[in-house]
Amino acid sequence: MIQNLEALTPSDRKGFMAVLRQIHQILAQSSKNEFILASIKTTQGLSRRFWCYYATDEDQAYCTDLYIRKMNALMEQNEEVAVAASEELITYLQNFTKAQLERFRSE
Repeated sequence: MIQNLEALTPSDRKGFMAVLRQIHQILAQSSKNEFILASIKTTQGLSRRFWCYYATDEDQAYCTDLYIRKMNALMEQNEEVAVAASEELITYLQNFTKAQLERFRSE
């Protein structure tokens, strides 16, 4: 998965979404939590559409880097780095989503 992420260009939304779908499935199955797996299944389609419509190449490059850091940390069993990358990603996505909603308000 890390090599697949590294091979992506920032403008390859379809490729990015395909790799993320696989990563999210692996992480959800690894959790051994049926509720996480069910949640991923119901939210992924909507979040992918939102991302593909609003994300810029810069957004995607930044998030790709975060996923690479997170996956490398998981492979190295470095919990501190994995959690930090996950927190940074969540914060980024929250701010990204809020910015898009603010655009709607101002239109």
